[in-house]
Amino acid sequence: MEVLVDNFGRILIPQSVRKHIGLKAGSVLDIEESENKIVLKPKEAQNPLRIKEDLAVYSGDIGDSGDLVKEDREKRIRKLTGN
Repeated sequence: MEVLVDNFGRILIPQSVRKHIGLKAGSVLDIEESENKIVLKPKEAQNPLRIKEDLAVYSGDIGDSGDLVKEDREKRIRKLTGN
């Protein structure tokens, strides 16, 4: 697979590769250089909650909040109706 290096030294990892490896925005990669090769490896899973400029920043996947709302609504309805 061929990619282009831009003026700032950046490359775009194709979407198919990102999906296959599980890379998301904010993923951290290790870079290794040896014998005219560059190897990028995803770092092991990190805590998705970190402190950045005195603020807690969550970079993990929050999932589908619609399902959470639906579950909570159903629990409240069961509690109110006694079921």
